[in-house]
Amino acid sequence: MKGMINNLRKSNKGFTLIELLATIAILSVIVSISLYISLNVIKSARQKSYEVTINNIEKNANAYVTEFAKELFFVSNGVYEYQCITVGDLVEMDYLDDIFISHQCINYDMEWCEDIEE
Repeated sequence: MKGMINNLRKSNKGFTLIELLATIAILSVIVSISLYISLNVIKSARQKSYEVTINNIEKNANAYVTEFAKELFFVSNGVYEYQCITVGDLVEMDYLDDIFISHQCINYDMEWCEDIEE
């Protein structure tokens, strides 16, 4: 019986506590670096998506202004006057896709106006 217990003690193979802690530390460093890189890639992609959305809104707003310039800009009593264009106006007149804008969380009341210089 004693021989069997001694045999079990000698054949007991495994990792020490130090080896397990070192492995956990290495894995946690790898995970934290991966997470940092992943979050930066997501942030960069989101920023690029916003830039593309803004460029599309600007391009379509310019097309809208070009087509409806007579209704939007006019002179009243020698003063230049203009109407503001909202994203809702662009969606309503089919210059922007409603689904495309709603996914980007853009407020329809956001105005696209620039002062006219005399």
